[in-house]
Amino acid sequence: MRRTLWLGILVGTLLSFSPFAQATLLPPGTPCIGLPAAGCPGTLTNFGAFSPGTLLDTTGVLNVAGGGGGVGWTGTAQVSVYRNALGTLDFYYQVTNDPTSLASIGRLTVTNFHSYVVDVGYYSSGLTSGFVSGTNTPWFVDRVSPGVIGFQFSPLFQIAPGASSVVMVLKTTATQYGGGTTNIIDGSILNVTTFAPGPEPGSIVLLGTALIGVAALARRRFSK
Repeated sequence: MRRTLWLGILVGTLLSFSPFAQATLLPPGTPCIGLPAAGCPGTLTNFGAFSPGTLLDTTGVLNVAGGGGGVGWTGTAQVSVYRNALGTLDFYYQVTNDPTSLASIGRLTVTNFHSYVVDVGYYSSGLTSGFVSGTNTPWFVDRVSPGVIGFQFSPLFQIAPGASSVVMVLKTTATQYGGGTTNIIDGSILNVTTFAPGPEPGSIVLLGTALIGVAALARRRFSK
């Protein structure tokens, strides 16, 4: 009976970490690849007045470079995490392409968003905290895998030399954050270490309880 109870706790805890444990506006079970499809959000929402909440962490303005063979680009990127009025976390992204660059930037992807409800949108003006007023709005947003969300720019409206993206925002149900990766793509891929939602405290407690239970069960069986 006790063995069954502990196994039940373990299975339940592992399921709580499944990418499919929560509903999401970008369904992880049906990745959106290419043009917007049914169930995908399509174009981003303009969130209007810039009201980010409380700044928790930021990369600051990073100097970045991509491509190679003399046909790449240089520019800057910034990623910040804010806690909004509801107590959950919003993740902000912006990329600027230098006027002297030899290539445009067509896509940006971010990782580790598989377990959270996500609302996508952008701000283009009234900005602070290192962000600038940008003009390039993503064509659409997709989920290429359960944890990876992509901002796709139109072939006719990529981030050209001298241009900046709008500030792209992922509003989430997460309350904790940790390390993540932002990928800036122009044919080649530049990986930048940034931020992403982290394990929720309740999930950590459940996992710890399950592991303690399994250890106790194994010790009891060994002692017999």
